[in-house]
Amino acid sequence: MYNQKNHPFNSFYNHKFGFHITGPRQDAFAEVLRLRPKVVKTLDFSVDVMRRIRQEIPDVFLIGRLFVHPQDFGQLSGGTARDARRKGVEMAERILREEVNRDRHHFRGRPLFNAWESLNEVFPEWSDDNTHKLFDEYQVAFGQKMLAAGFEPVAFNFGQGNGRGRQWLRLYPGTLETYTYLGFHEYDWPTMDRLHRIGLEGPSEPQNRVPLVGVGRGNDGMWRCLRYRRVMYEGIRQKFGDKHTVIITECGMTQGVWGGAARDIGPWAKQLTVPHNIPGGVVNTLFIPKIIGKRCCGITAS
Repeated sequence: MYNQKNHPFNSFYNHKFGFHITGPRQDAFAEVLRLRPKVVKTLDFSVDVMRRIRQEIPDVFLIGRLFVHPQDFGQLSGGTARDARRKGVEMAERILREEVNRDRHHFRGRPLFNAWESLNEVFPEWSDDNTHKLFDEYQVAFGQKMLAAGFEPVAFNFGQGNGRGRQWLRLYPGTLETYTYLGFHEYDWPTMDRLHRIGLEGPSEPQNRVPLVGVGRGNDGMWRCLRYRRVMYEGIRQKFGDKHTVIITECGMTQGVWGGAARDIGPWAKQLTVPHNIPGGVVNTLFIPKIIGKRCCGITAS
């Protein structure tokens, strides 16, 4: 069930599919209007389309992401906290200047979009502490600017398998205080629960058990898909209670989780790029249902 603490849904829904739209795709827009999901994330900001989505699904939680390159959170501009804060404000101002956010396009007195992300999968969790701390400064500045303008900012959005709760508590105190919505990317291959099941069925690892949500088997799983539970209950929920709402801003199946020569392509692809000598990574892609591979997002209650 969707968490409605911070964003109430006023109409009935019978599925938990969300949509991640990467460009001006009419077929994707048509599916949004047909399935009426409660969460839509888009990198396309066509005013007419966004307004129609809002009109057809008034309580939709609509998330935007502006693609930028390079993804400078201050590290390219001097590497100081001041540089990071300046870049965060600049990113927010750039988003706020988008045509879709202008007052004349408001619907029922509110902006068409509910929330905006800043940068996407900027670095892995093993980056040095200073890099993380610069991004904390960046996110706080970005988040404060977006909140003042009436939008919810969505934090983190790191690549799949990145981050731990105790790490985030130590390196992102400002972000966790400022933000309500935390974004996660969750992928696996060749099924979405592959690594989760291995974790549950493996040998007992008490040091990897998760307080409150673990099931007490193996290491409790939740290493790729469902990782948000592991992260949130490794100290964040214990400290902040239910302050935060998790949004899985990307999820699906991709061979890219295996790294190396494996390519970031979904189950709709006929090519298998995972080396054949990797146990568990080889599967006939022709027999995986295509619907599973749709990139999607959604608000979770956990």
